[in-house]
Amino acid sequence: MIEVFLKGFCVGFFIAMPVGPIGLLCIQHSLTRFLSGFVVGLGAALADGVYGVILALGLSAVSTFLVAGKVWLQILGGLFLCGLGGHIYFSHDSQKKNEIQQIKPFHLLTSTFFLTLTNPMTLFAFVGIYIGVGATLSSFAIYENLFLVLGVVLGSLAWWFILSFSISFLKKKISLKKIVFFQHIAGLGIIAFGLYLLIRGIFG
Repeated sequence: MIEVFLKGFCVGFFIAMPVGPIGLLCIQHSLTRFLSGFVVGLGAALADGVYGVILALGLSAVSTFLVAGKVWLQILGGLFLCGLGGHIYFSHDSQKKNEIQQIKPFHLLTSTFFLTLTNPMTLFAFVGIYIGVGATLSSFAIYENLFLVLGVVLGSLAWWFILSFSISFLKKKISLKKIVFFQHIAGLGIIAFGLYLLIRGIFG
């Protein structure tokens, strides 16, 4: 049981590490406040948990529906990312920076949760997890699958905590000019991810 949990924890930790749109959001919000950055990661981890539970409980109908609807999920996610990236890019003056600081944690949580759910690659990543650890619905009992999912979610959360805490700690040494520069880079990067999802959704 502990071995299954630790496998899930390691996989969740390392899968969360690559810098994608959620990573850029986490860094950008951590530059204003640690809690905001961590909540961004929490939303992503919870969405990972939803996909993991779907696979762990063998809800094949839901999994099939999500895979079948991946085109619309990619288009919705792409549009959401483009809009979010544009907002971040232009929110570079002091007034906008204060607005970012005042975003309620619940809004950050729900928006990141939705963004992660609209990315079908999350589901495919969990399929890869099951293959990678040798887990199948027939070889693992339901409670073992759920322990695997719990490990993945907590491993992901561990990475988001480390990232948001580190950025929040280092922000005192970063000038406002550099923060503005990173917000531009983050905005453009998120727009690029959005365009990629749109192109994948429209052209396959």
